[in-house]
Amino acid sequence: MLRREIVNGMKNVLNSVSNKEFEMSFHIPEKMPPEMGLEAFRRYLLLAEKYGPVEKKIIEIYGLDFLTDVKFWSLLFVRDREKEPGPHEIRNKFDRLRFAMENLYKILQLLDQESSETVLQKVVTSKKRVSFEPLTVVAIEDNGSSSPERLILILESIKGFYEVSAELLHLDTNSLSVVACDSGSDKAFDFLGLAKAIEMVKEIIIAFWNKLVFFREDKSGKQLELIAGSLPIIEKISQMRQNGSIEPEKAELLKRKVLDCIDKFSKSGSTIPEIEQYTVINPRQLMRPDQKFLVAHIESAEARVTNDTTKKKRRRTKKL
Repeated sequence: MLRREIVNGMKNVLNSVSNKEFEMSFHIPEKMPPEMGLEAFRRYLLLAEKYGPVEKKIIEIYGLDFLTDVKFWSLLFVRDREKEPGPHEIRNKFDRLRFAMENLYKILQLLDQESSETVLQKVVTSKKRVSFEPLTVVAIEDNGSSSPERLILILESIKGFYEVSAELLHLDTNSLSVVACDSGSDKAFDFLGLAKAIEMVKEIIIAFWNKLVFFREDKSGKQLELIAGSLPIIEKISQMRQNGSIEPEKAELLKRKVLDCIDKFSKSGSTIPEIEQYTVINPRQLMRPDQKFLVAHIESAEARVTNDTTKKKRRRTKKL
């Protein structure tokens, strides 16, 4: 889990239980009309249905599963003293909920102070004179480890996309920066650049994704070259060359740069959050990195070297 995912998950859980009706249901249920308490339960269920893996894990860790237990809520508002739960049971549940809320608030303050989103917001605020926009790139991980070469591919591909975009828009090509990093089950890099150039970079990546969906059985070699060659950015460069906006030599260099960056981005096994807004296909399946850029590959290579060394020693022993 990325830190930003944990922060957002904690906020979602806190928001779903932070209301007066919800607290009154536990603290002084005898003074609350049953229908009002059940309405608080209904609203919580609606919010809980939207919980993701992070929110569900938080609920599990703090033992708050009873919040979706119909039996518990119905007993909470029973007026028959022979059937209503004892004060100790209600107090135990309430103390558990209050403990979770207090600790989540404290942990949230700690994490949110230095979260990548907070850092990003500070940088954007400090650049008020020019319109800047962030770009988040997520490196898809299977085992939590990557080779340095893979991370280089990510940085180089985004840098290349941005330089081409800024060049076509007549903007400063050196205005891109990395403002934050995050890691967990995946790795995330937050870039900041001129808004128009960042928008074009996102369009390039989304267009590549849309093409890749139709050729998902192959994202390498000639097939990848055909996909990259059919992108709108390539057509835009050709149009600008025809109308004289850029020199033929410059247009050819920009085309090659786009194709090279598409190849690097594809091999890096990365994605951007915007892709999920345009597709129902899981980006993790198509954008997985090449095996040679994972640390596991390096470890297997070391194992092969060890095996080869062992075999050679055995051969020498037999000769002796």
